Amino acid sequence: MKFPIKILMVLLFSCVSRADDSKLRELEVRLASAQSQQDMNIAAGEIAHYLDKQLSEKEAEIAKSLDAPGLQLFSEASKLFRAYRVAQVSFEGDRYRGGSICPLMRNEMLSRITRERLSALSVSLGTK
Repeated sequence: MKFPIKILMVLLFSCVSRADDSKLRELEVRLASAQSQQDMNIAAGEIAHYLDKQLSEKEAEIAKSLDAPGLQLFSEASKLFRAYRVAQVSFEGDRYRGGSICPLMRNEMLSRITRERLSALSVSLGTK
């Protein structure tokens, strides 16, 4: 399935986070203004890396507030989430196997799932 680049960029940019995070917005603008597939792949990878770092920081923040049994449960949940994320991205990304768009799509999927986890942690634990 092939998408024209402009349509793909509209779809990706419409899914970006609305968070008040200037670094994330900067990365998303870089993705939206990329002029080549390689530039898009790199920018999407930077967004995925940034969000993963945000997730690690959120997990560390939450872990500090837990007692030993809670920390054990949270650590297991985090470990299972990361395994799920890798498996889900592999599954969803397989349809782009061999294409130059594959890194872009995999990184977009990784970012989407990471955003969902960040949001879930914030809502369920009442943090921001």
